[in-house]
Amino acid sequence: MIPQKNIAIVGAGLVGSLLAIYLARRGHKITVFERRHETVYYTHMTLP
Repeated sequence: MIPQKNIAIVGAGLVGSLLAIYLARRGHKITVFERRHETVYYTHMTLP
Protein backbone atom coordinates (compact mmCIF):
# COMPACT_ATOMS: atom_id res chain seq x y z
CA MET A 1 0.00 0.00 0.00
CA ILE A 2 1.23 3.49 -0.84
CA PRO A 3 1.81 5.63 2.27
CA GLN A 4 -0.54 8.57 2.81
CA LYS A 5 0.87 11.91 1.70
CA ASN A 6 -0.14 15.50 2.40
CA ILE A 7 -0.74 17.12 -1.00
CA ALA A 8 -1.44 20.77 -1.82
CA ILE A 9 -3.31 21.63 -5.02
CA VAL A 10 -3.24 25.19 -6.33
CA GLY A 11 -6.45 26.07 -8.16
CA ALA A 12 -9.96 24.77 -7.55
CA GLY A 13 -11.11 24.77 -11.15
CA LEU A 14 -12.15 21.67 -13.05
CA VAL A 15 -8.74 19.99 -13.14
CA GLY A 16 -7.79 20.92 -9.57
CA SER A 17 -11.10 19.67 -8.19
CA LEU A 18 -10.96 16.40 -10.10
CA LEU A 19 -7.35 15.84 -9.06
CA ALA A 20 -8.29 16.47 -5.42
CA ILE A 21 -11.09 13.88 -5.63
CA TYR A 22 -8.85 11.37 -7.41
CA LEU A 23 -6.08 11.64 -4.82
CA ALA A 24 -8.44 11.75 -1.82
CA ARG A 25 -10.07 8.50 -2.94
CA ARG A 26 -6.60 6.95 -2.82
CA GLY A 27 -6.20 7.93 0.82
CA HIS A 28 -4.13 11.10 0.59
CA LYS A 29 -4.80 14.23 2.65
CA ILE A 30 -5.60 17.08 0.24
CA THR A 31 -5.53 20.85 0.70
CA VAL A 32 -6.83 23.00 -2.16
CA PHE A 33 -5.79 26.64 -2.48
CA GLU A 34 -7.85 29.06 -4.57
CA ARG A 35 -7.41 32.83 -4.77
CA ARG A 36 -10.91 33.57 -6.11
CA HIS A 37 -13.76 33.78 -3.62
CA GLU A 38 -16.35 32.51 -6.08
CA THR A 39 -15.13 29.04 -6.98
CA VAL A 40 -17.14 27.11 -9.55
CA TYR A 41 -17.30 23.35 -9.12
CA TYR A 42 -17.93 21.23 -12.19
CA THR A 43 -17.46 17.85 -10.57
CA HIS A 44 -21.18 17.31 -10.01
CA MET A 45 -21.61 17.21 -13.80
CA THR A 46 -18.85 14.68 -14.45
CA LEU A 47 -18.91 12.23 -11.54
CA PRO A 48 -21.70 9.79 -10.69
